Amino acid sequence: MPLEPWRHRHPLESPIWKIRRAEKHVESINEYIHRWESLEPNGMVRHLHAGNTLYEYTLVARYPPLIDIGTAIGEFAYQLRSALDQIVYAMSVFPDNLHGRNLERAERSTSFPILRVRDDNHIGKLLTYVPDNIRQRAWQAIDLVQPYQRGDTAEHDPLALLDQMNIRDKHRILEPAASGLTFDTKDIDPRIWIMRGGANDGDIVARVPVDLDPATDFEHRIRRLMTIPIPRPAGGVPIAGIGEIYSYVAFDVLPRFFDLFDPLPEAVKIPRPPK
Repeated sequence: MPLEPWRHRHPLESPIWKIRRAEKHVESINEYIHRWESLEPNGMVRHLHAGNTLYEYTLVARYPPLIDIGTAIGEFAYQLRSALDQIVYAMSVFPDNLHGRNLERAERSTSFPILRVRDDNHIGKLLTYVPDNIRQRAWQAIDLVQPYQRGDTAEHDPLALLDQMNIRDKHRILEPAASGLTFDTKDIDPRIWIMRGGANDGDIVARVPVDLDPATDFEHRIRRLMTIPIPRPAGGVPIAGIGEIYSYVAFDVLPRFFDLFDPLPEAVKIPRPPK
């Protein structure tokens, strides 16, 4: 980062820098995944079985994901979740008569709500110190991006997933599942059997009749899937969801608050979607 003349920091600079830092973590995560996949860490071995009437596919899991991936995911979640909290903090004005522990409690009570079920009282408490002249607009901007707006799919909302990853990372490394494979079953021959649920190294995961061409009728449908183990949604978050969560915060949530502040100085580089 080049040096620049001294100036007062814009209130949104801190969350913007955190969002840009999260982008760096997305790049690191993608690099780690590419390195892991270059090792051909898992796959399937095909062999004839049952009197040469079936091809059986056995799962071979060689290497778990690099632990660096889980560490980078945790750092990504922290930076992005913290950026959201700092947006609300940047809007807040604390009374001059608050000092010491009272001020600390007030500051800790100020954060960005992420709710799968609507709770206006909870939102109101978190926005206690947002001034009246912008409070309604701040509330509206926050309300429009809440997971509860998605109804039955609230648990899959990008902010809900981000919040769960951040909470989970506080207690353990978010070590992605290593041996996940997924199959495109659209219009697949009904005689092809595919194991449902989780599989371990050495398990038979599919059977294909020998009168089919295994390469064209089945193998092109196989995809390696890495997931992040969090309680919601069931089964974890696909690793590809990391970039989608980042984009949602950077290019959908953040811009909703620009009009609540003075214009950003030219020196502040806001996140921009890739060309």
